[in-house]
Amino acid sequence: LGKLARPMAEERIGHGGGTKPYLAMVTSPADMARMVALANQSDRRRYMAVCPTTQPDAPVQVMFNVLNRHSYIRPHRQLFPPNHRSRYLVLSGAAVVVIFDRTGEVVWAERVMSVGSSGASETTPFVSDIPGELFHTVVPLCDGTVVYSVKSGPYSGSPETDKEWPEWAPDEKDASVATAYLDRLLDALKGVIESGDAFRSDPNISTIDRFPE
Repeated sequence: LGKLARPMAEERIGHGGGTKPYLAMVTSPADMARMVALANQSDRRRYMAVCPTTQPDAPVQVMFNVLNRHSYIRPHRQLFPPNHRSRYLVLSGAAVVVIFDRTGEVVWAERVMSVGSSGASETTPFVSDIPGELFHTVVPLCDGTVVYSVKSGPYSGSPETDKEWPEWAPDEKDASVATAYLDRLLDALKGVIESGDAFRSDPNISTIDRFPE
């Protein structure tokens, strides 16, 4: 109990490449507010916390992501485990979940918003469930967007074997190029953002059935 009660930013765990996520118990609006404050302090304008019950060998991987506008999550796909799904539940704010084909063209996009948020209706989705082995990203539409994400485990133990980043998606370390790419993507998603209607390059595309690559 003492371990779980530690302040949110006090302990890191080795669970990924680049900036390691923090181990954090997130159960209340106050916890979410602390994550938002940490995201605001980050040069990346985002923050990730891993649920303390999630270990690399766990069959279910649970994370909390705070995303501010103009924060960039490089499009990627999960390589391990095969044929798994990624689920994004928006607890606060709004985002667009995007799926790409192998060349970087958008083939599916859906706006998701937290329940009761401004602009959300009774039919606005608050969760997106997609095949994780396809290239995808999450684009936040407002500051303080909090996304509860769940994916199949276990974690492979190495970012090189867990994820694949396509060449057409800029590395976030190249800030100017990544920003220009994100601006183009937001422009392409304008119809989805404004109308709330999901985009599908093929009307037969379904994220539940087998998704064409």
